[in-house]
Amino acid sequence: LLAGIGAGRDFPGTGGTLEARPGSTFAALRGGDDLEPSLLDAEQSNTSVRFGHRLILKMVRRMEDGPSPDLEIGRFLTERAAFGHTAPVAGAIEYRPAGAGGREPSTAAILQGFVPNRGDAWSVTLEALGGFFERAEAAGDAPPPPRRSLVDLAREEVPREEAVLIGDILGDVRLLGRRTAEMHLALAGGAG
Repeated sequence: LLAGIGAGRDFPGTGGTLEARPGSTFAALRGGDDLEPSLLDAEQSNTSVRFGHRLILKMVRRMEDGPSPDLEIGRFLTERAAFGHTAPVAGAIEYRPAGAGGREPSTAAILQGFVPNRGDAWSVTLEALGGFFERAEAAGDAPPPPRRSLVDLAREEVPREEAVLIGDILGDVRLLGRRTAEMHLALAGGAG
């Protein structure tokens, strides 16, 4: 599959054609190494194959007509917006049914740069909350819950004593908010 994407190959079948195409970042992300494929067993909505520590191919389990939003947005952020804070799209495999006319092909798989991580946001947040409760219990007199709206509280700095109890996740949350805002600005730059 990786070689097919790199070569821009078509795989004709009886009802249509799989079209494997590299993106503009394919050669740089692929590199010259021999990339050993390995199936990922993480719980997710697709089946993924990692190629070394450089690329990941996400195969769509439920194809729909037209390109998937993941592919469209990923291509835009990679190729038009040059947004460097998401996994870059390195290529795709799309299915074009025979006699499709001018219809766009359906996304069968997306090849992206592999980004190592320390887990999903949910697990990291649960771990941070567990640490918060352990530290609050050990401190003896945890601060009372706030009596104002979370929107109002979000505009203020977290008091130092509470920040110590909360731990490192505040920096992660700030960074996530910043990157999300930057991504939306990059996406808005393509409107119109």
